[in-house]
Amino acid sequence: MSVFSSEYILDELITLLFRRENYTEAVRFTDSILSAVKNEELVIEKISEDRFQRSWQLRKRLKDKPNISFTDIASMIIMQDLSIPYILTDDNHFIYIGFNFIKIP
Repeated sequence: MSVFSSEYILDELITLLFRRENYTEAVRFTDSILSAVKNEELVIEKISEDRFQRSWQLRKRLKDKPNISFTDIASMIIMQDLSIPYILTDDNHFIYIGFNFIKIP
């Protein structure tokens, strides 16, 4: 089974690491992620112009759910594109938006 993420998630993770951890630990952890990508243990999906536009259209349709981040919406588009039903997250909104995603605790 492949593990996927997106460049938006990677951006958020690196930002969080440098805010919460010391510099050395943040660099070490980020380097380990990049190594996993290089070794094809982790796939980082790009947000193309098409994916961005579809994410934006979905964002506008979810007007009753203002707390869903654009990063999460872009992740939903990627999951649809790649037919990925499972997500490792603490965010329940992946379940409630009606795409039949299954949250992994």
